[in-house]
Amino acid sequence: MFQVAGWLISFTLDVRTRALFLVLIVLAPLLSAQQLPVPNRGKQLFITIKGRPSGDVIVAMAPHSRPVIQDWSRYNPTYNFVSAVVRRMPDGCRVTFTRYVMSEDYVPRIERLELSFPYSQQPLYRFFDDHVYIIGFYRRSPTDIDRNEVVPGPRT
Repeated sequence: MFQVAGWLISFTLDVRTRALFLVLIVLAPLLSAQQLPVPNRGKQLFITIKGRPSGDVIVAMAPHSRPVIQDWSRYNPTYNFVSAVVRRMPDGCRVTFTRYVMSEDYVPRIERLELSFPYSQQPLYRFFDDHVYIIGFYRRSPTDIDRNEVVPGPRT
């Protein structure tokens, strides 16, 4: 089927149009790669936690041990505390998250999650819950964060 489609295209387009398509196909990866923002710049790790009912958050992962999330209800005995320990590695950071949680089932739990955040990429991980995700990125300082890069979409 693909051979037939390619055959039809080659006969229905003139030589100039085919040459233009060929040039665009060859140059497209180069042009799009130059226009993309540099994913990571700097060595300070920041994480974005998306999908929480109380809203998205950006956390600077300095110092090496810190609280990340502190949620609790004063009306019922539920809580969700997440702390993190950051270990620097030659290729990025490895972060161990410890979660102390008691949800509506009223069973207290301790959960652990270890994630790797390399300098060369910005991985997206599920963060304990099914609908909460975490992204790690590196910048030189908090003033180096462009809101449109980290949290795309309309501003409220």
